[in-house]
Parts: sequence; structure tokens; C-alpha cells
Amino acid sequence: MQGHLSLIKTGAKDLEKRVFPRFPFSYLLFKTDDACGPTFEVKDISYSGMQICLKNGGHTLKSGQPIRGKLNWRGQDLKIDGVVKWVSERRIGVAFNENGGF
Repeated sequence: MQGHLSLIKTGAKDLEKRVFPRFPFSYLLFKTDDACGPTFEVKDISYSGMQICLKNGGHTLKSGQPIRGKLNWRGQDLKIDGVVKWVSERRIGVAFNENGGF
């Protein structure tokens, strides 16, 4: 069957693209380690990062800045360690560090 599907042969190697699924969690909250820091709503989360949103107020986070905090999941605090990848008004993209963010 593989021979029938590859009608055009090129010298390029086959690339495998993996897309991590995103899971919406509108009830999950992320609290930064900063005592006066805001609490963010987690918009979606994947194995490599998460998108958080601030409903009210402002924040001082900038792209490239490290970020640490906790997610409360089923009564347990999960420690998150990552870096801010992008900022768009009240939405922030966070990439977990290589150890999975924990």
C-alpha cells in the first residue's frame, strides 16, 4: 500500500510533526509565587505549556521573563516553573521548562 501512496519520490526525508493536544480548563487557576502577584485563569494547557488569562487588573509580565507558581489540582498544589513566551494584553503564553514544568 505504501508504494501506491508515494507516487512522487523526492530526496527529502519524511518529517514527523507532533502536535500536543490542548485541554481547556476554565476552572483551573494559576497563582504566581509572588505574594502580591495576581491569580490567572488557565485558558488551555498542554504538555509543553499553558495559556493564562487575567480577568481583572493588570500584570507586569514580559516576554522572556521566568515565571513560577502553583496550580491547584484536586486539592494538591502543582509547582510550575516556566518562561513567558508571549504577552497579548491580558493573555500570556507560558512554556514549561524542560523538566516538564514541575
